[in-house]
Amino acid sequence: MLMLFYAGIAAVIIGLLMILADLIILIIRAVKKKSVKVPAILIGVGLVLAIAGVFTYVMVVVSLFDGASPDIDYTDKIEMAETAEDGSISYRIADFSVIDDNGNTFDNSTLAEYKYTVINYWEPWCGPCKGELPDLEKLYEDYKDRGINMVGLYSDADGAEDVIMKNGLTYATVCIGDGTDSDAFSLFDAPAIPSTIILDSEGRLVQLDLPESEITAYIDTDAAEELRTLYNGIAIGARSYKFWAEKLDALLS
Repeated sequence: MLMLFYAGIAAVIIGLLMILADLIILIIRAVKKKSVKVPAILIGVGLVLAIAGVFTYVMVVVSLFDGASPDIDYTDKIEMAETAEDGSISYRIADFSVIDDNGNTFDNSTLAEYKYTVINYWEPWCGPCKGELPDLEKLYEDYKDRGINMVGLYSDADGAEDVIMKNGLTYATVCIGDGTDSDAFSLFDAPAIPSTIILDSEGRLVQLDLPESEITAYIDTDAAEELRTLYNGIAIGARSYKFWAEKLDALLS
């Protein structure tokens, strides 16, 4: 993604320079009152490069500010819901085991060591993702002694280390790209990033009491109750420190 970003900028610059060079030639020849013969192929190539560069740049910027939009298999998600005897619906993460960026194991037993675990889905190329990292770090520092753990999940390793270091993240971060035992986390994939969930010590998804408009933003208003339950537990989009502090205070009270 970052390579496309820089390629787009480079194409625009090169294209504009080629067009500028042609204009300079025109001006020099006009001043010297010489017949003007513009190398049309240079103008053509310059225009193509500039247009292609602008298109690439716009597409990348859209990704940076809107996050990713993965294909969601809602059928599988509905089937993974658990229904209690009283009819209540809940979601629980399956067995998993991954290694975080510091070489430590993060698995179901890790969840059991804390009252709640905040899991943030982000990517190093996502603008809103990076924008909320300082608030998440502060949240972790303020609540880690109250039984709260935090983990950041990402799949694109390109540039991730720089983002983590720049923001001084002290909570665990995990790359769940190819080759990791990370299928369990796909249950909580959202149509956009960043997205954040809270799991209890048993791995159950905590309901966040989100506004109806948020719950139905990515699903039909008459969607199955299982889906409504799932999306009431996924905060899609960057959130403030205050938002999460209020949620955690309510859970810990």
